[in-house]
Amino acid sequence: MDAEGNVVGVLTSGTFSPTLQTGIGLALLDPAYKPGSDVGVQVRNRVEPFTVEKAPLVQPHVRAD
Repeated sequence: MDAEGNVVGVLTSGTFSPTLQTGIGLALLDPAYKPGSDVGVQVRNRVEPFTVEKAPLVQPHVRAD
């Protein structure tokens, strides 16, 4: 969702990332939303703030301890 509550894409999957210690998700978004854009994701009955990032979210050499 954008700041006005308009739907701008569809979340395809989401989970908690133990490496990043935060929630992550994959989504199909309107191309106008570039990395760094802020969006809202509806999680159950609430909207959570997320930032659009380009994959990969973690560099391949990073390991969780």
